[in-house]
Amino acid sequence: MVRKENISIIEKKERQKGNGFIALIVSILLISIILLLVVGFKLRGYSLGWSIAGILLFYIVVLSFLFEPKTIRETIKTIVETIEKPIRVPFVKTIEKPVIKIKEVEKPIFIEPKKKKEFNYVASTETKTYHENDCRFSKLIKKNYKLMDDEEVYFKRLKYTPCKSCIKKIIVKKGKHKKSKK
Repeated sequence: MVRKENISIIEKKERQKGNGFIALIVSILLISIILLLVVGFKLRGYSLGWSIAGILLFYIVVLSFLFEPKTIRETIKTIVETIEKPIRVPFVKTIEKPVIKIKEVEKPIFIEPKKKKEFNYVASTETKTYHENDCRFSKLIKKNYKLMDDEEVYFKRLKYTPCKSCIKKIIVKKGKHKKSKK
């Protein structure tokens, strides 16, 4: 890193802005003094001329001090820092790629469908009833409440009640229909 300092000085001459108003007030004051000399002291002739010349000379000296331009020096300091950065040169390297030959071969794939184990009876843990697997009400049971088994005895042990729709048909089919007592 290289650091360079450069200092430049600029000089300007400017007049103060409020001095014109002060010069106007001084002129009014001197005119009032001349009137006082003429009226109050009754000066005539040479004495009046010499007094006006002295007042004018005083006024010119005051004006020269009021309107004298002031020198303003402005210092500008410039700092230049040069940072050296490395230049990146692109590097090109050629690589030979081997040729790959792809051969397509067709092979048959046999996918066996997954078999679901089907149970003979389905029960609902929510309603505590059991159904035959193909009963329309067994399809309405949600997965959260579904319980499956092959034996009807399993559900009887758990004190589940049989479905009035599908289990009655089974009883009638097997000939185990109970006769009602009257």
